[in-house]
Amino acid sequence: MDVKVLICVLCGVERDGWINPALARWLAGLGLCGDLRLNLTFICEEKPVERARNLCAQYTLQTGAEWLLMLDNDMEPPPDILKVVSLAGPEHDIIGLPYYMGSSQLSALPTIATWRVEDDAMVRPKPGGGFVELSMVGSGGLFIRRRVLEALPVPHFRNVLSDDGLVFKQSEDIYFCCRARERGFRIWTHGDFPLEHLHQYKLGRLAATLAKG
Repeated sequence: MDVKVLICVLCGVERDGWINPALARWLAGLGLCGDLRLNLTFICEEKPVERARNLCAQYTLQTGAEWLLMLDNDMEPPPDILKVVSLAGPEHDIIGLPYYMGSSQLSALPTIATWRVEDDAMVRPKPGGGFVELSMVGSGGLFIRRRVLEALPVPHFRNVLSDDGLVFKQSEDIYFCCRARERGFRIWTHGDFPLEHLHQYKLGRLAATLAKG
């Protein structure tokens, strides 16, 4: 399988230049992926986050990679995450893998960063269910096919504010998803490849513990 994948690790997003140990261990094992041509780059100390994500898109176009895998530095990818590339069909242009997000309400459970096409409700893709189509997805662990970046206008990612600049209306990843769907591209997730979202604790483990009562 002769496919070139650019892996961009965003170091300056959550942890200000530091990569979490689990992600570092995963990166150390990349040499075992002999069936893909991998190119790895680190986006360091780049804020706001929309700038960092636009740099990832720019580097993908410059290097000629067929796929971009964008990973935030507070993510722990599953060991076989790159298998997603071999599973993807021609319709799978954008693949955002599921992970827990911290809730702004202390009483609420963390939520999975994926939304169904039918009703934009948050969902948790289940293992064994294959690809599930979404209306939008978080970008902590995001695969984007090159042709998407070629088709969309620059900037690919942009935080949207109200006209007076006082109200935050749309995050940079949701902006990207909306523009991509307007151009006819489809967005997917896959329950077999969840990421662990690392903060001061592992949000996925916290949610699982709370769910057990």
